[in-house]
Amino acid sequence: MFGPSSQQEGDIGESIQDNGTPRVDPGASASERTGTHIGASSNIEDIQDDLHYSIQVYNKLMADEISADTVCSNRILETVQQKLLNHISTMSGYATARLWLQYMEMINLLRMFRTENWLLHLNTLQDMLPNFAAAGHNLYAKSANIYLQQMLKLETDNPDVFTDFTTGYTLFDAVIGSGLDFHLTW
Repeated sequence: MFGPSSQQEGDIGESIQDNGTPRVDPGASASERTGTHIGASSNIEDIQDDLHYSIQVYNKLMADEISADTVCSNRILETVQQKLLNHISTMSGYATARLWLQYMEMINLLRMFRTENWLLHLNTLQDMLPNFAAAGHNLYAKSANIYLQQMLKLETDNPDVFTDFTTGYTLFDAVIGSGLDFHLTW
């Protein structure tokens, strides 16, 4: 439930309050509801309202009360993302904040790399190339670049292996199926 009225999956922003008056679009950010624009004096109440509504949308998604497509089409995600990016750009002016932001970016890269999503694996590897070069790991950068080029051609060169990788079959799965201890893959 969003507020006092119950809503169906497709009508997140078109509900009626208990008193019969039309409800303001909850998908709109607080700044959109008040007529201000993102970046123009978005105060803490606006951000808290947006985050509170985002949590409600997330909880409904986790409870399977709304679909992922409905959530993705909701403007609140774009609004919160834009406010987050604005805050990050503001904070990147400070040395300590830049360090923490860089750390968070690297942790996100590692998380993405560890999923069994083949295309995300390749995308993450491409995002890691500048980090290899900046850290002075030239051989890693060179090898990763060659590996990335070969794997991007895998769909045409070896479609069976590409299909296996995109459906989630990985080396880790092969090792588990062989009866070997999985610690040998690390």
